[in-house]
Amino acid sequence: MADGLVVAVLRRGVGDFGAVGDQPLEPLFGGVVWDDDLDREAQRAAEIAAAESQKAQEKEQALARAQTQLITDGVAQKMAQVRDACINNLRQIDGAKQQWALETGKTASAEPRKEDLQPYFPNQQFPVCPGSGVYKLNAVGAHPTCSLQSHTLGQ
Repeated sequence: MADGLVVAVLRRGVGDFGAVGDQPLEPLFGGVVWDDDLDREAQRAAEIAAAESQKAQEKEQALARAQTQLITDGVAQKMAQVRDACINNLRQIDGAKQQWALETGKTASAEPRKEDLQPYFPNQQFPVCPGSGVYKLNAVGAHPTCSLQSHTLGQ
């Protein structure tokens, strides 16, 4: 101590420096460093890091949304293809029913069996719903149906 003044050596991670009262002294490595300067720099660095972290999170969220949309679009497209193939099968079944009724002299109320219609399909293979639905033939005067609700033949 010199002349009753308190001299303190502080450590702030930047280097050792001394102070007399509230007045800074030259740091041991040269230049004047104020406590407030260090606090502002640390705060600014923390703000920059937080902003960069926020941007990274936003990019990840945007990527996740884009991936989800692609998957959703792909699933919707596949479901539409399956539905369209089923509806095409229903049209073929309806045509086979009409042909069967014409050739066998059946009325609109007659209900064919699957076996009755097999000869009207290639290789006598009765169509199968690609969505795992089950076909109901119904009477000649009514459209065939699929157990999957979205697979319907227009009225």
